[in-house]
This record gives sequence, C-alpha cells and structure tokens, in this order.
Amino acid sequence: MAIQYFGTFPTIEYNLEKDETDAKTVVDITKRVGIRSDFSEHIGSYYKKLVTDGRRPEIYALSAYGSVLNHWILLHVNEVVDPYFDWVLDYAKFDAYIQKRYPDEVLIYDITSANQYGKNFVIGETITGSESGATAVVKDSKADLGQIVYESGPTWNASTPDIITGSVSGLTANVESTVKEYAAPRFYEVVRDNGDGSEDRLIVDKGFSNTERANLPGGTASWPAPVVVDNATYEYRLNEENREIKFLNESLIETFEEEFKEKIQ
Repeated sequence: MAIQYFGTFPTIEYNLEKDETDAKTVVDITKRVGIRSDFSEHIGSYYKKLVTDGRRPEIYALSAYGSVLNHWILLHVNEVVDPYFDWVLDYAKFDAYIQKRYPDEVLIYDITSANQYGKNFVIGETITGSESGATAVVKDSKADLGQIVYESGPTWNASTPDIITGSVSGLTANVESTVKEYAAPRFYEVVRDNGDGSEDRLIVDKGFSNTERANLPGGTASWPAPVVVDNATYEYRLNEENREIKFLNESLIETFEEEFKEKIQ
C-alpha cells in the first residue's frame, strides 16, 4: 500500500508564539534522505522512459505503480527538488516560464570600445545614450558578454551609434544592438560533429578568434565558427535533459518505502 510522503517524517514540538506553553506538534520538514550516489550503476533497479507530453509525476506514478501517492518516489529517484521546474515542462508552461524568468531587455555593447580597464557598469546606476538621449537603470551587467540588462522602454541608436555612459562608473561603450532578455546570448560555443550522431561542445569567449579555433584538435576544419546560445536555448536544453526519467522497478517499491521510513526518522 502506498504511503503518504510526509506521513513518514518525524514530528517535533514547535512554539509558534512566544508563549512556550503553547507548543504545537508539527512535521519536521528539515529532515532529508537522499538516493545513494551509485544508484545509476545498478541498471537492474530501474528503467528509463521519455516524457513526451506535459503529464505530471503523479500521473506517471499512477500508471507505473498504481497510486498517485508514489509520485514522491519518482521525484527522489530523478533527484527532483522543485517539482514544478525540475520536471519537464510542456510547451505552454515552458514559454510562460521563459517570459517570467527573462522579462527585461538587454543592451549589447562593443566590448572593444568599452573603457572598462577591469571595471564594469554598476548595478543601479543610470546609463545615458549620447545620440538618443535615452536612459535606463542597470539591473545587471555582464562585462564578458558586453551586456547590460534593463527594464523595457528606452530606444537606443545602434546605427550612429549611441555611446552609453554610466552615471556612477563613468564607463563608456558603443551600442551594438538591443534584444529581449530571453534572446540575449548566454554564452558562445564551438561545436564539432563527430560523424556518429554525437557532438563535442566547447564554451568559448565572445571574441574567440580563428587562431584560437585553429589550435583546437582538428583545427578550423573540425570546429566551425562560434555560435550564440541564447537564454531561451539554454533553458530549452535543460528542460530536454529532464525529459528522460528513471522509474524504480515496481518490485522494489515496498523495499524503497521501508528503507525511506527507517532513515527519515
């Protein structure tokens, strides 16, 4: 019979108020039990399956084990901490997550034009465009990528171009472009096709040169020019990694539950 996850946890006496005589019995949610690190080596203990739709772990638990109460086993076996975002999201939920996670805009500037000298634009300072007169408050700054994150609104002049100046840092840089935050570069990578369906990927600097690429094994013939991986693509890859899930073999469920109850106490 399936067990209630928090029904296995020990309880403690907890004072919700200053009155020590008014203690309440509550579940001790600070307790943790993890899966042994070599679990993946025991192939006979589980099987894998691809999640091809947006069904939640409760539905898969019902299908595999006959009870939605066993969804916590799926979460443990797959090391899911946040059941909402560590579990694969369907298209609609993924899109909503991206819009919420990356709501702002990003100004991309020419890092070769920035008089940074090891400094960076300061979070909270105001940047002003020399041509457009547009202003924005810096929410985040990424010097290695030549990016400033700010709230949507200002229109910058990228053709002249605008030269932005930080009100606190005093730094200046030429504006290259602006993009939605979800479409902004997360990093740059070079990808080698191994010819057998697999690929090798290396994260490189924004200004990764042809000379540096030529020094890689196989040279420029094996490693095409760097490509941008934007925030949305990065998040998509993470979501796809969550698509393959492990199912504990049904014959081991009862043993798993008993060991969990023992160790959580």
